[in-house]
Amino acid sequence: MSLGLNLGLMGGAKLLVRNQVIFDGAADHIDLSGTVPNGSAFEVEVKARVIADLPTNGSDTTNLFYQGTYGSSSGLIQCALRGGSTYKGMLFRIGNGSGGYNQLSPSSDQTSTINDNEFHIFKYTFDGSDSMKLFLDGSEVGSKTSLTSPTFSSTSVKAIMNSVSAEYGVNTAMRHHKVIAGSSVLQEFDFQNNAGTTTVVDISGNGNNGTVTVGSGGLDSFWSLYVG
Repeated sequence: MSLGLNLGLMGGAKLLVRNQVIFDGAADHIDLSGTVPNGSAFEVEVKARVIADLPTNGSDTTNLFYQGTYGSSSGLIQCALRGGSTYKGMLFRIGNGSGGYNQLSPSSDQTSTINDNEFHIFKYTFDGSDSMKLFLDGSEVGSKTSLTSPTFSSTSVKAIMNSVSAEYGVNTAMRHHKVIAGSSVLQEFDFQNNAGTTTVVDISGNGNNGTVTVGSGGLDSFWSLYVG
């Protein structure tokens, strides 16, 4: 496992640096200090690429943002990538106040688009009242209204993570991550310009830095170079 900044030369002319962060499915994640207040409208936007295809059986989930505790009445926010005919490539959950959740996936299957090993922009939005939406590369791919008691904890787990154990998750790389709470940016990370340390700096100016937590097993590579 190396968190150092690596430099390399291509063709003797081009200087390359590690410009993406890789979540390898072995509990690597980034703990977050910023919190979306319960009941607030929010937007999570992530530029990421799937390195190993999303499984078609839908068993593995790559969490791009997670706040709260699964199964708790205090609720959760889960913004994820997930394969299979039920989830169709993306998964968005908001707690319902009784240990369950409001759930949204695309109206048509987006798995083949997501599985092309290219970077895509994934966006998950909640209007603070009664509407959840999904966007892929700027186009709306799913929406849900008539939500049941939208609820999410602002005090428990807050993280960007591929998975919480080595058994789940798909290798995923990320270049940019932004969370908007209400009408302002809560935190924003640009991994292209922020590689090589155990702290990722919040470029919004709010000071909500993230802390890298490295799991075991798998690739054990957090910072990596991507050319393309």
